[in-house]
Amino acid sequence: MKKVGPCRWVLVILLVFIFLGNQFLMPPVVQASSGLEEKDIFVGLGVAVLVYIIFQLGKDIRADSPRVEKDPERPPEKISDPETDLELLAHLIHSESRGEPYIGQVAVGAVALNRVKSSRFPNTLEEVIMAPGQFTVVSKGTFYQTPNETAFKAARDAISGVDPTGGALYFYNPRTARNLSWFLTLRETITIGNHVFAVD
Repeated sequence: MKKVGPCRWVLVILLVFIFLGNQFLMPPVVQASSGLEEKDIFVGLGVAVLVYIIFQLGKDIRADSPRVEKDPERPPEKISDPETDLELLAHLIHSESRGEPYIGQVAVGAVALNRVKSSRFPNTLEEVIMAPGQFTVVSKGTFYQTPNETAFKAARDAISGVDPTGGALYFYNPRTARNLSWFLTLRETITIGNHVFAVD
């Protein structure tokens, strides 16, 4: 709580004098006024000053109280480890697109990161990649193969903001996709190597 300022100490002293009934605080005109007893005026002034002091001290207490503002619609923020994200993205890029042009490997990483930004997908890279049915390389186990240096470089570029896909949320290979009929309902943004990148 803040300390009481000098002006408020003056008011406190004034209040004490008022309750003690010091005559020098009463202007002669007020003392001579009819219809009011001297003690009533003292009590009235005392109550007014006391209310003011309590009000000011209350403002200080409220000002010093910590405030926590929460947005009820905002989901809890999750903390990601940059090194872990780089490793995960390199694994995804290596398992999904090794052998593709370098820019196509960056594009695969960009898709995963675009999903993290989208409200329709989980908000961490690990949850996006590990979500059931999203990337077949996870269920097949090829995701866990050791990434090469190219995959790490592509992951770094994607994390730094390089997105050759134009904001795509999906990619597929038309020759090997199991759900091709569904992929064909999407709007294509670009084709790089064997992969088509798209949004819905």
